[in-house]
Amino acid sequence: MKLREDVPTPKPKKGEALIRVKACGIGLTLSWVRLGRMGATLPRIIGHEISGVVEETGPSVKTLSRGDSVAVYFYLTCGRCRYCLTDRETICENFGGNVGTRIDGGLAEFVSLPESNLFKFSSKKIDYESASIISDAIATPLHIARKRAKISPLDKVMVIGAGGGVGVHMVQMAAFFGAEVYAVDVDEKKLDLAKRFGASYAINARKEDVPLEISKLTRAGESESMSAGVDSVIDFVSSRESIEKGFASLRAGGKLVLLGHFHPEDPFHLDDPQTIIRKELSILGSRYATKQEFREAIELVERGLIKPVVTHVYDFEDADMALLDVEEGKVAGRAVVRV
Repeated sequence: MKLREDVPTPKPKKGEALIRVKACGIGLTLSWVRLGRMGATLPRIIGHEISGVVEETGPSVKTLSRGDSVAVYFYLTCGRCRYCLTDRETICENFGGNVGTRIDGGLAEFVSLPESNLFKFSSKKIDYESASIISDAIATPLHIARKRAKISPLDKVMVIGAGGGVGVHMVQMAAFFGAEVYAVDVDEKKLDLAKRFGASYAINARKEDVPLEISKLTRAGESESMSAGVDSVIDFVSSRESIEKGFASLRAGGKLVLLGHFHPEDPFHLDDPQTIIRKELSILGSRYATKQEFREAIELVERGLIKPVVTHVYDFEDADMALLDVEEGKVAGRAVVRV
């Protein structure tokens, strides 16, 4: 498989801008693309968490100028359907795929992208490595907190995969929304990172019975008549085991929010569906964020309210090493390739 090659610098089409890429975030999604799980068309330059500088604008571009610092909203949405027009682009009726799967992405020196996917930020307030990951690692948790889990102050929230690139920002976001956060992961370094960024409790799923620990922690200080468990579980792993543990950790009225890539060879089975009715539980899916949420995520970072957790920065020539390190679980927080 050919991993690197020289390609012509793209020319921006009508409504597009040419971006000189400064940084591109690296997460497990890129591994799924390479494994053919994301519906990519080939050949394709991957990478969807992008920051850079506008180099040139194509015809009809109105809001961008050469030299602007921009980050990329990576869903390709129509902007016209009932969902796009009501701040619900995540379920666009004419969804066109992702930057880096249906059109070329950011693991390159230049990329040409639609004006509607480019959002300006202040490079005086945010460095390019941090800006690149806002689009996924921070906007996604904002969407979960506000629209899917609907986190409220005093909620108890469990994050599965809490030390990963998106998980650690979910921990921050849940704490920012006022929740008490229970971090679950399988690596002590990742759990330590989650505690540094707002988790009150850390549970190693390889060493401890997660539902039992949650029951003990949440029952402490409550009367026996109160329901033990958490109000929301945010699952970034979405394996059969993680879903079952998450479901068993919910208190009455709780929400299980699923992300990540499912494992069809090992499906989740609910032994007692009556539990959903009896406890009024909700199982929800969540995907990415809206453009308004992306805009707000940028502002949260610019104002210092949420901190991008970039723990590993690789040179452009070492992009393959970055992907391998992420695939092998060596990266706590987010990895970024500097272009």
